[in-house]
Amino acid sequence: MSIRAKLILFPSLALMALIFLSIFINFNEMYQLTVGRVEKQELPAVLGEVEGKIDHYINKAIIHSQGLAENSYIQHWLMDEEQGNSAQGGGQYSDGYNSLIRYLDSLKTNSESSAVFLVSDQSRKFYNGQGVLKTISPDSDDDSWYFNFIKSAQRYELNIDNDETTGNLTGFINFRIEDQGRLLGVGGIGKSLNELSTVISHYRIGKNGIVYLINRDGLVQVHGNKQYIGLPVTELISGLDAKGLAQLTQGSQTTLTISDQNKGNLVLASTPLASVGWILVSEIPESDLYQDINASILRAVLISVSLALVFIVIMAYTVQKLFKPIDEISNALISIAEGDRDLTQRINYNANDEAGVLAKGFNDFAGKISEVITSANAIGLNLHDRVDATSNQIAQTVHWANDQEKNTHQVATAICQMESSASEVALNAELAVKATENALAGASQGQHVVDEATDTIREMSNNIQLTADTIAQLNQDVEQIATVTDVIQGISEQTNLLALNAAIEAARAGEAGRGFAVVADEVRMLSQKTRQSTEEISGMIDRLQIASTKAVDMIEAGLASTQTGTEKVMIAGDLFRSIIDLVSEMSEKSAQIATATAEQKAMASEITENVVSISELSRQTSSATSSSEQAFVQMQDNIKALSDILQQFKM
Repeated sequence: MSIRAKLILFPSLALMALIFLSIFINFNEMYQLTVGRVEKQELPAVLGEVEGKIDHYINKAIIHSQGLAENSYIQHWLMDEEQGNSAQGGGQYSDGYNSLIRYLDSLKTNSESSAVFLVSDQSRKFYNGQGVLKTISPDSDDDSWYFNFIKSAQRYELNIDNDETTGNLTGFINFRIEDQGRLLGVGGIGKSLNELSTVISHYRIGKNGIVYLINRDGLVQVHGNKQYIGLPVTELISGLDAKGLAQLTQGSQTTLTISDQNKGNLVLASTPLASVGWILVSEIPESDLYQDINASILRAVLISVSLALVFIVIMAYTVQKLFKPIDEISNALISIAEGDRDLTQRINYNANDEAGVLAKGFNDFAGKISEVITSANAIGLNLHDRVDATSNQIAQTVHWANDQEKNTHQVATAICQMESSASEVALNAELAVKATENALAGASQGQHVVDEATDTIREMSNNIQLTADTIAQLNQDVEQIATVTDVIQGISEQTNLLALNAAIEAARAGEAGRGFAVVADEVRMLSQKTRQSTEEISGMIDRLQIASTKAVDMIEAGLASTQTGTEKVMIAGDLFRSIIDLVSEMSEKSAQIATATAEQKAMASEITENVVSISELSRQTSSATSSSEQAFVQMQDNIKALSDILQQFKM
């Protein structure tokens, strides 16, 4: 994965994680706050509003019932009724009775009630707006409400029963009528529960929240759906157990959440209606209650994700802009490494930021590399010229070494001839000793032999002198070769230093200078080999100089001996001239000549061996010089290859 992708991906993931974590935390806090607000503020407020409206609806009926019960006319009529004032003879009702009926009918109309009633405790007659409906009896189940109520200590009660005149389920407000503590009867009005159910059904909490009334036994008293009236509330809500029912009917505001098999999660809230002793219950689906929270969370998620996407797009655009100079540098490096190796390429980005510093660093680096390669080209050309010159000098040295080898071979041949001559002189000396007795007869011949010996010795002296001069020249040539090897060694050290500098610059160049580093390394290895070969040549030259010096010393000694022999032969000639008179002395001198000739022969043999050694050294010098020439040819090829590589770059 690229750095650009990482810079976009990781912050984006971190941002999304932060957003979702923030949403989760805010959701929890909002949920807790909302739940607390709903359960402690909104639901109680809504229930309070509904309670107020229901209380207002019921209190109107209670007030009218209370007005009926506290009406002094009603109280006096009930007391007078015991004296038979309810009706006159002939079935005619008294004026009081008619007034009572008109009052009850008027109260029904004014209170908008479905029923108005009055029960006399003395006569047990049940009056309504039309007259006497019936006479109640403790044996009738339909009349048990009256006897149960008067037995209680309550001043009034709300009783649910069917209206006998209409058959509708009605809520009757039963109010005790007393005179100074004496029970006169029970009066009140009736409100149709259909009307109250319609009123309650109009209340909605959220979309699907409903309210209804239950008594403290958990029986539904008023519900928007009439078929639920009279049923236990636990049948309406399958998830409500006895503990939950006890919480709803405990007489104080309560909120609980239950899970219903059919309706899902429900939030139940209850508050008591003190006026009638019932419980007002609200039943709200949890999804409706918290739909605003869910909508807010959804909006927050959408807004956060949208902002995150905008941020990611902006960040991606910014990263792309920031990476533009880096891409240019990367493309330039690839172009230099794999393309036309154009070191004149530059990045045109001058911003005062890290990318600008990187672009400036690349431009400076490319400039430095261009300067290094230009300098390396110049050094390579100069080195090529020097190697050519040195190669020519070595070729000349090879030619001189070959000539030296030939001359040394000739010297060895001459010395061999001189050795043969010395052998003949020794033989002649022995013959001279043996022929002493015939000296006189052979004096002329001896004189002739002495003359030839003198000439031969002189020629040998000249040859020895020539050999000494040749060896001296060889010694000078060897010194020149040593000078050349010093030059080669200096060039090798410079080449090694140049190769080291080139390797350092190639290392700075990184990937682009890898090929240049390989060439620099090969040049450095070649320089080291050249240096080793030069040191070996120097050692050989030193040994050759020592051997040449010894050869010169020995030849000079031989030359001195030859001069001595010449002098002796000249003396012998003089003796030969006086041989007639000095035959005996000639015999002794001949013996001396024989001895001297033997010594000369031995010295000539030694000189021959030294000259052969010099010849071998000359051959080795020639071979080493040829090897140096080949090494310089290889160095020329390497320098040319290095130059070709450097010229591939455009400066």
